[in-house]
Amino acid sequence: MNLQELLKSYENKGNSNYNKPNFFQLKDDGDNALVKILLKDEQDIMKFTKEVHMVKINGYDNKVECLGQGKCRCCDAGLPKKLVLMMPLYNAETKQVELWQRGITMIKDIVTMLDEYGDLSQETFKIVRSGKAKSKDTKYSMVYSKKQVECDKTNADAPALVGRDFKLVLGLSPEQQEEAILEGTVTWTKKEQVATVENDESAF
Repeated sequence: MNLQELLKSYENKGNSNYNKPNFFQLKDDGDNALVKILLKDEQDIMKFTKEVHMVKINGYDNKVECLGQGKCRCCDAGLPKKLVLMMPLYNAETKQVELWQRGITMIKDIVTMLDEYGDLSQETFKIVRSGKAKSKDTKYSMVYSKKQVECDKTNADAPALVGRDFKLVLGLSPEQQEEAILEGTVTWTKKEQVATVENDESAF
């Protein structure tokens, strides 16, 4: 087996550590999609929910995982903390697993939906956008759909949330956090925090 064949074999495995992140998007007013929400219980919600700080790195705001009281330099610096759900969806339109970043309101809605429907991955939902492209007043509605979507994907097919990917959540050591806060950069050769997502075996 040559190098190209080896690389291709990992691409075809769907291994979460090698998947690039795809993000769910509805770009304009009235756009909609049928999806499977790949969450079956509250433990799944916890797996895809992170406490993060927004830190400007290389000129851009990035999500940095909070390390908790006594360890987190972002907390020590007084940077606000927020709760983020990177919800894994199977999009029937694109036929791929995508992440949809949501906040506390959606987390509460998902808990209510779990109480109502049980394993959400067994149902189909329609997400509709209300709000023109680039509007800051955009809202989304999510309703149960009788139209069933066939899907053999689970949230194990989603990429690991914490690591080096600047599109997701950065897993930084206290030393790296301090560098990011003071200098706006990250040196990956410094001591790194081990990613905390269960389906992640190595950093990005």
